[in-house]
Amino acid sequence: MALTIFSKRYAESRWCLNELAMIKERADKRKLRVIPIFFKVKAESVRYQKAEFGRNFWRLAKTSSGEQIMRWKEALESVSEKIGLTLGDKSSEADFIKEIVKEIKKSCRRRGEIV
Repeated sequence: MALTIFSKRYAESRWCLNELAMIKERADKRKLRVIPIFFKVKAESVRYQKAEFGRNFWRLAKTSSGEQIMRWKEALESVSEKIGLTLGDKSSEADFIKEIVKEIKKSCRRRGEIV
């Protein structure tokens, strides 16, 4: 299982985007379950590289190859389309963490794993 925690600054990191591309590849082969977590960023901003998230993405993309950019975009679009959890600007982080733990436990139970 992989938790992808997207924040406004996530797309500033080449390492994060490369890791996300690998997560997507494993998820496509059904070797990994992905739960996207949107931490004070909207899923559509991640999916379509918009708003502050998008500005950070395109700033990094200027120094990257076309092939790399396409890999990152495909991963961002694919993973952000999955049902995930979103923390808004005014939400309680403590309650959000409890919600994440609950979702992980639920997912593990469905797969018959011990929690």
